[in-house]
Amino acid sequence: MKIAVLGDIHSNSEALNSVLVDIRNEKVDKIVHTGDVVGYCTDIEECIERLVSEEVIGVYGNHDLMAIGEMSTDDCVRSGVKAIHWTWNHITSGQKEYLASLPKIRRIENIVLFHATPSSVVRRVAKPADAADVVQELNQEFEDWWIGIHGHVHKQRIFEYDGNEVVLAHEGQGGFILNERKKYIICPGSVGVSRDFDPRSAYMIIDTDSFEITLKRIEYDWRNCEKRISEAGLETQLYLRRRTFLNRKIRYIIGAFVRNIKMSAKVIFN
Repeated sequence: MKIAVLGDIHSNSEALNSVLVDIRNEKVDKIVHTGDVVGYCTDIEECIERLVSEEVIGVYGNHDLMAIGEMSTDDCVRSGVKAIHWTWNHITSGQKEYLASLPKIRRIENIVLFHATPSSVVRRVAKPADAADVVQELNQEFEDWWIGIHGHVHKQRIFEYDGNEVVLAHEGQGGFILNERKKYIICPGSVGVSRDFDPRSAYMIIDTDSFEITLKRIEYDWRNCEKRISEAGLETQLYLRRRTFLNRKIRYIIGAFVRNIKMSAKVIFN
């Protein structure tokens, strides 16, 4: 079976449409998503309509729950909270019904789909220890699972479990061959909001017959999406700007330097 996996669409119709065009060329058997259909961007109606028309199945994410009032925004970042408030003013009852219909976990044969972890929609899987916890959760709930697929972190990663330890086996765009005797925790990246310096959309193809994973990046008109975000008064960054990243890093280094000087002064004068 050949499956296309979409993660974290976040109401970005330009990105979603470009990914679906690419998927059409892949001739997949099924399309699934890992939640966070809404939030951050402005195209609620377009994205939900495309998912329904293309018969894409998936799970809910934390932004979906916040959008329908089933989860607090207290732990969300400022740009996310602002986008959720905007979403509350524009989402329809029918769109809420769609989001409310999504399950927390979905199983497709020996593949398990969830947003962040099987038990949480906000916990980040960023390192092998995090993935090891997910392996333990899946082992407790499912006897014969092979691949756990999650979103939330917006980063393309493949963690591999050989029965003893979990390692980061692959990161970023590219191909990977699965081993049927091992287990995997995989993130396809984000369709709608990149968390690296590359503005392109991300998604994944799994071929369970050839044991092949393809992590893809797709060009789309992110400038047009960014224009609508700005016009709506939102603060979403569709990808990381190096200048912003470097400014933050410089501020952190200067702050650490100042703190060290203050500590040294205290030691000297005491």
